[in-house]
Amino acid sequence: MKKRILSNILYPIAALGLVLAVWAIISAVKQKPIILPQLDEIFVELGHILASAEEWKAIGMTLLRTLGCFLLSFAAAVVFAVVGTVFRPFH
Repeated sequence: MKKRILSNILYPIAALGLVLAVWAIISAVKQKPIILPQLDEIFVELGHILASAEEWKAIGMTLLRTLGCFLLSFAAAVVFAVVGTVFRPFH
């Protein structure tokens, strides 16, 4: 059980920390914010974006459209499954 917790939680967190550390080092060395901005700049801008009600509305509409497409695809799959079961040549 401990090994599963280690592999499911600790390794992804360690990998994320490693990626962020490498990002911070490279962005500090290169000093080219248009290519690789500093992490603090990214998180500040992300905070500004997430504080906007308009952005949350856009995120909600995107999730709603995604759910609609999923449900439409699922309904089509059910119809094709039924037709494939009933009509052998369609299978």
